[in-house]
This record gives sequence, structure tokens and C-alpha cells, in this order.
Amino acid sequence: MMEHSSTTDTGITGIPTEVHEGVGGKYLQEAVLHLLQHSEEALWSIGYDEYSYEPHFRPEDPDGSKISDTGLLLHSLDLLNKPPRHLRYSDVHTIFAGSLNGWAELVTRETLDRSKYKFENTTLVRVLWNYYSRASSGLFHSDLTSKEKGVGSIVYNLTSTDGGTVIKEEGGEEVFVGGNAGTTILFNGQSLHRGVGPTLQPKRYCVNILFTYDNLQYK
Repeated sequence: MMEHSSTTDTGITGIPTEVHEGVGGKYLQEAVLHLLQHSEEALWSIGYDEYSYEPHFRPEDPDGSKISDTGLLLHSLDLLNKPPRHLRYSDVHTIFAGSLNGWAELVTRETLDRSKYKFENTTLVRVLWNYYSRASSGLFHSDLTSKEKGVGSIVYNLTSTDGGTVIKEEGGEEVFVGGNAGTTILFNGQSLHRGVGPTLQPKRYCVNILFTYDNLQYK
């Protein structure tokens, strides 16, 4: 397990970034990938963002000319929008989304069980599945800004690639976290971060799980 950021004696501000490996197991990953890739109910949409597009430049693509998009998105749970996105689909999709959300819940529970911190009164508010090709690069954004609740974010890798997630820590340091299938990144959902597509493999699948909590303390 790898950790970034810091804590104080009087409390914990946000979530210090943690990385946990071997979460979920290959059978869960294979089942989810099969559903995402082959189900007729998998309603993917092109990634979008309201901010100006600034690709994550890489040594083999210094001017960003090989980057074309921010990837594909699939919401299986979204309580941040009214009406929730997952209720806009057909009843069949609701069943499909329920299966994905069940797997996301398992990943969340195992990740939080492994964490050195205890989260009180957690609530899943969004489950967002991501597909990145070699031409995909995400934008810096925060998942949710809240003054009343703590916000936690989990990125779970379903595939092993050289892509990953870039997180802006306090002070502006950009930390790149890659990882194989089964790796989870637990971090402050109010921090700026971005997804990065692969360069050596044809595609990358992951899921971003967003949750709120009332209090955070050491176990």
C-alpha cells in the first residue's frame, strides 16, 4: 500500500491518498468487463467537460496531436443529478446498472476495510465507469465540492495498462498513480485529478466510485 499527503494531531483534512492492490479478484474483473463490453444495455457516452481541453502530454506525443477525446463514460448510479441519470434508462438498464452497482459496492467495502482510516456514515452517490483508448486523455476536475460532508473517491482498475490517474495533492504536486487490474486508489474527491489513457495497450477500463461521509478518523 502506498500513501501520499499528511495528517495532523488534531484531525484529518480530507483523505490522504492510499493505493491498495489485489482488490476484488480476477473473476469479478472478468465478469464486469464482459458486461461492459458485450451487454446491449451498456449505454456509453463520449466524455465531456465544461473546461478548456488540455491533454495530458506524454513523451511519445509532446504536442498532444495523438489525443482525440476524454474517453467514454457510463453512469450506473448518479444521485448528484435530478432526476438521477440511472433512472432515465429503461427497466432493463436499471437491472443492468444494479449488477454493476453491486460490484462497485463490493470494491468500496474491501477498499475501506483495508484503509487505515474509519469512515462514518458513508453513502455511495455516483458510480461512473470509464473507457480510455490510446487517444484518450482526461481533464483535471474535482468529483464533488461539499462543505457539509466529506467526499471520498475510489478509482478501481479493471485492466492492467500503463495508463492511470494523476492527482493534484495539496501544494500543487501532481502524482501519477498507475496500477494493474485490481488496484484501487482512495483519495479526496474534492481534489483535482484526471484519467490518463494507455500508450502500450489498446484500451483501459476503470470505475470511479464517489461517496460521502460524516467523519474520518484513524482506526
